[in-house]
Amino acid sequence: MPDETTKIEQKQEAKPAASPGSATELLEEVASWTDQTQARRAALATAIRHAEHIQTVCSDKRRGLAPWQCEALNNCLWARPPRSFGLSDDTHRNAVSSLRYILIRLGRHADAGHRRNRLSPEWESLYKALPTSERQRGLVLFLRFLTLENISPDEVRPTHLDAFQNWCRTRILHKDAGGMARRTAGNWAFARAEVPGWPQAALTRTGMRDHYGISWDQFPQPFRDEAELYLQRLADGPTNLFKGGNPFAAMVAQAKAAEKSGPKPPSPRAVPRALKPRTVQTRRDQIKLAATALVQSGLPVETLQSLADLVTPADRPMAIMNFHRERLRDKLKGRQDEVREDDLRSTNLVGIGEMLRQVAKYVVALPAEEVDDLSGIVSFVRPEQQEGMSEQNRTRLRALLAEPTRGQLLHLPRYWQPKDQSAPSRPEAVQMMFAVALEILLFAPVRRANLIKLRIDQHLVRPVRAGPITDIFIPGREVKNGQTVTWPIDERSARLIELYLRIYRPLLAKPGNPFLFPGIGDSHRDEAEFAAEFSRRVEAEIGAAFNMHLVRHFAAVRYLQRHPGAYEIVSQLLGHKNPETTRRFYLGLEQEAAARHANQVLLEERESTRILALGAFHRNGGSVRRKRA
Repeated sequence: MPDETTKIEQKQEAKPAASPGSATELLEEVASWTDQTQARRAALATAIRHAEHIQTVCSDKRRGLAPWQCEALNNCLWARPPRSFGLSDDTHRNAVSSLRYILIRLGRHADAGHRRNRLSPEWESLYKALPTSERQRGLVLFLRFLTLENISPDEVRPTHLDAFQNWCRTRILHKDAGGMARRTAGNWAFARAEVPGWPQAALTRTGMRDHYGISWDQFPQPFRDEAELYLQRLADGPTNLFKGGNPFAAMVAQAKAAEKSGPKPPSPRAVPRALKPRTVQTRRDQIKLAATALVQSGLPVETLQSLADLVTPADRPMAIMNFHRERLRDKLKGRQDEVREDDLRSTNLVGIGEMLRQVAKYVVALPAEEVDDLSGIVSFVRPEQQEGMSEQNRTRLRALLAEPTRGQLLHLPRYWQPKDQSAPSRPEAVQMMFAVALEILLFAPVRRANLIKLRIDQHLVRPVRAGPITDIFIPGREVKNGQTVTWPIDERSARLIELYLRIYRPLLAKPGNPFLFPGIGDSHRDEAEFAAEFSRRVEAEIGAAFNMHLVRHFAAVRYLQRHPGAYEIVSQLLGHKNPETTRRFYLGLEQEAAARHANQVLLEERESTRILALGAFHRNGGSVRRKRA
């Protein structure tokens, strides 16, 4: 008996498709629709021409599919920002709307279209029971899919989420089928828990996280207490040594003893340090994942009474690592045909293994040979070190460095500045916020977290109270690699920031909020949401892929193109501790600029030696001709 997904796919394949297969045939078909006004037919024809151009530019994205079907169009229409196709956002949006109408009329689009969608009475009742409009918007398309496929609430099965994702990709025009399926899963889980009478089928999607982890409060209290004490010592650092202190203190003592007894310098890892809250939370998660692996492998949860139970008996660390390696294997099987042993390496596995090694050495004090065995396990799952920038980032960076994109990005902050500042609006304030963020990244390529957490009262330096901003200062304790950032601000950049602070930021910030980019209440903007919206806005303007970290590469390569080989300076620009890191990432990207410099040296030397060379050729040439005569 076929499963639910197969039945849905059979129903979809049985739907008719109209005959036009080329842009010319489609234009002729639209021209015959006399029930539409001439202006409407012209708009539909324009949409077809735009889509034909987009599919030509993105022919590789079509993957051999017929050009005027939903799946082919979905692969191409949103493959790049509209500006890269020479279209504004509004023109692109109107073209998609017109294409949707054409496909509906031709029978190639499953959904009925705006204002013609209807839910079945059962789904309509449940839809109205959802408590907020956001929840309704998050589920209405899925409920429409279930209505069209004649699936009642008591017939919903987990496989229907995969079928819905496939429907979004192949039977309607939709920008992000995978994202729609993810949002549907989250809203469905909320409705199961909060809406009386909601179907209790748990929706699952291929590749979806299964949330296998056991919650922290399910572990025995003694285990949690010891773990929290260990984590607190990591957070306290060496100042709390009399209470047990940071377990790295033992390394400090060994390093000091070695320093006194011989010339061997202490290891950099022997430096005492208090771990940052984010790192402490990562350690907590790693402890939880390790304990979860044992429980999921059959160990009763009540037997976990201390951290020692993670590493003793000796077979437990291997059981933990094998559990997570097999999970990684299953995950990779959904992405690639063959999974090799070398593929089963990840930083997540390294983190779990390193946590076990530290617990074994500093908490349980296992014999050195057992700790060495754990080190061997960690080395076995460690990914190969990336020698330089990924090819994807190199491709994106080359696109940013090409004209006119390069110039657009450099001038975008000024372009975003509103012309009329007499009546500022909130949308203008948001745009100015992103303009200031980009301006700072262009002259001071700091990391994303440091940018978003900039405080007006701490990080923007004014030597004179109420005077102009002259520098950005970020102390080392707030920077990833501990390197203090002190960066002068150009006068024009300072004026842009001051304009934002004076006119636009008050429209975004609650009184007393200290952050340059204010969020809700007294906090800063959410890092992930800020970065996603920032990237979306920049991409829409310049027509090229963009993200906040790419600006650091952009700044580095721009300097290297002017000064090939200046890795020491670029290392300071990016706050790298080791110039070798900088050289490894950017070697080759400035090769074209180095060639131009070498060519210029050649031209200058040719010019400076031209007269001498002509005289020499004249003398030597005359001697040769006389000898031949």
